[in-house]
Amino acid sequence: MMRTIIITGGSSGIGRYLKEIYLEEGDVVHDLSRTNGFDITDKVRIKKYISENIKEVDIFIHCAGYNRPISVEKIKDTFVVWEKHHNINFVSFVYLTSLLHDKMKSKGVILALSSQSAELTRNKWSGYCTSKAALNSFIRNYSEENDKIRVIGFSPSKVFTPMIKKLYPDIKKCDCLDPKNVALKIVEIIDKDSLSGVIHVYTKESNQIF
Repeated sequence: MMRTIIITGGSSGIGRYLKEIYLEEGDVVHDLSRTNGFDITDKVRIKKYISENIKEVDIFIHCAGYNRPISVEKIKDTFVVWEKHHNINFVSFVYLTSLLHDKMKSKGVILALSSQSAELTRNKWSGYCTSKAALNSFIRNYSEENDKIRVIGFSPSKVFTPMIKKLYPDIKKCDCLDPKNVALKIVEIIDKDSLSGVIHVYTKESNQIF
């Protein structure tokens, strides 16, 4: 049966592979990415698009992400940049789920790409780490409030994406998860009747989801 899928960040990395997988399966995919002219922090544009183009949704996956290291002492000078972490990684997800809630089919799935950084401290990563921690908390709270939709998180270790290569110019592909494999694991989690409110962790070392 053809499904309606919404993906943010479908132009590169994990999101691109997810889009390819679902298109190959014959699903309808709405790619809300910069390549398609979307700024997911533009609430007016996003609301207009959803209201005019989306009637029912089977799956919503939030892959869009942003990370620009900034030391805490520099936040006052670059607050707009620091705040962008929350606007893209967290707030846009909350806003989209609020728009899609009544359009989600029964047993529909909402999944957000989280990060193990949500549970860690990293030098100059306060914007990224706190935005992912907020994301995880919202997933758990959202799940607690409804039994119609499965709301889950997926938290992989380092994935060989354009963002990680920008953050770590010398990083080797062999030391990271492959983005296509991560996309396949996400599809596996969605297709399984996994519990709502869970943040699934996936690491290169274990090659298992837990």
